[in-house]
Parts: sequence; C-alpha cells; structure tokens
Amino acid sequence: MLDSIRILTDVPASSDAHVARADLDAARQRRSLQQQAQRRARECVEQAQSEAQAIRAQAFQEGYANGILRAAENLANGLLESQTLGLQLRKDLAQAARQLLQELLTRVEWLDEMLERWLTERSDTGAPLQVVLPARCKPQGQALRLRLQGLWPGALVLDYQPEERYVFRLSDQLLEFDIESVCQRLEPQLLARLGNLPESVRCLDQASMMRLGELCSGFGTNSVGGVE
Repeated sequence: MLDSIRILTDVPASSDAHVARADLDAARQRRSLQQQAQRRARECVEQAQSEAQAIRAQAFQEGYANGILRAAENLANGLLESQTLGLQLRKDLAQAARQLLQELLTRVEWLDEMLERWLTERSDTGAPLQVVLPARCKPQGQALRLRLQGLWPGALVLDYQPEERYVFRLSDQLLEFDIESVCQRLEPQLLARLGNLPESVRCLDQASMMRLGELCSGFGTNSVGGVE
C-alpha cells in the first residue's frame, strides 16, 4: 500500500514542469501519511515485542511459582508423613514402656519385696494377714500361699478379685497396690530416661533410614521441570 502512494520525489524533474500548489500539498500529505504509517508500524512491532517478552516473563514466573508450589507441597506432605511416623513411634514406645512396667510389676519377686518391706514395720503377728490378689494369680494360688507364709508367720487369708490390684490388710493397716495407676505414674519417668541411653541405641535402624530417604527423595524434583 505504501508503494502506491506518490510522494514529492515522484514528481518528474523538469524545468518546464509547472507544479500546482494543490499537487505540492497532496505530495506533502502523502509524505506525512507514509511517515505516520512507518511510525505506526514500528510502534506495532515494538508493542508486539514488548507483549511477547511480557508473556515469556509471565510464563517463566508462573512456571517458577508452580515449581515452588509443587516442591512446597511435596515437602509439606513429607513432613506430615514424617510427623505421623514420629507420633506412631512415640505411641509404640509408650506402649512398649507400659508393657515393660506391667511385666515387672506383676512378677512374684516384686510382690515378695513389696510385702516384706511393708511387714517389717508391722509387729502384730496375732492378727490374720488378709491378701487379695488379681484373679490371674489363682492358678498359682498354692505356690503363692507358701511364699506368703514364708514372709508372714501368722494366720493368712488369701482371696482373689478381677482387678489388677494387690490389697494387703493387717488389723487396721491397709496397703493397696494398683498396677495400672503405678504404670501411668512411672511411664513418663521411664520415657524421660530414654534421652540418657547410648547414642548407638537411639540411632535409626537401616529400614528407618531408607524410609526417611524415600520421603526426602521427592523434595524439589518436580519443581525442576517447572522452571526452564
């Protein structure tokens, strides 16, 4: 279209030519239109380049942001899973500590030692010693009676109950030993002492290390593809 516009230089050069004022004005107008068209074309090209650059920058930023979001999501999921594993580990550890205490407190040796200490402070051998044991001890009733008679020379009354509790009564003196209550009281103390264990005992085993490695292996890997 621009090539079809006549400009001032298109007018034939001739000394005899008579250029009317209207032709000069038309040539100037065509020249101005051509300059405006060229300027507008440059502006359109510059605007297109600027928009293309802005689009590329926005795409880069969006890809980078998406990569960060994916990495953060992976990290959050991993931390949540590791926290869940930690809670489960503490739960299992507390259960193991509780079972250990129950096993220790239900041993016959513990009963002998506890009763012997209590009887050393009692001198009324004329009164009968009443003993109430958990029902699970009933199959060993005869053996327990012999052991108790070795600790107490006086009369002995042996009975059983369904609760996990030992009850000793001598005259107006009473001793009760509730295994569950004692376990609940001693469990936090036992768990608190785990920090004093040797380093080798508190280290993770190979399976736990592999599991943690799997959790951390995905952190940020998906974000690499989102930023180019």
